[in-house]
Amino acid sequence: MGEGININFSATASDDEDGDISADIAWSSNVDGPLGSGASINTASLSLGAHVITAEVTDSGDPSASPESGSAQIDVTVLNIEVYNLLFDDSFE
Repeated sequence: MGEGININFSATASDDEDGDISADIAWSSNVDGPLGSGASINTASLSLGAHVITAEVTDSGDPSASPESGSAQIDVTVLNIEVYNLLFDDSFE
């Protein structure tokens, strides 16, 4: 990914007791910290370098048990990509 480029992350989560809990997903970077929450987030503010992006969610738990958590991770590297504008003069005189 290039620095400053908008990146979309999305995930789904469900639980037998709670049903769809995708809205409760918490997103974070091991470098930049919390990124947002919900089933889908967009960010263009990841710092340069390698990141581990984590999506984590916790159910409400049933009365006889503690809440349970689940998570998934993806590796993302943000690069400094330079854009050059090249102009060509085709009027070879």
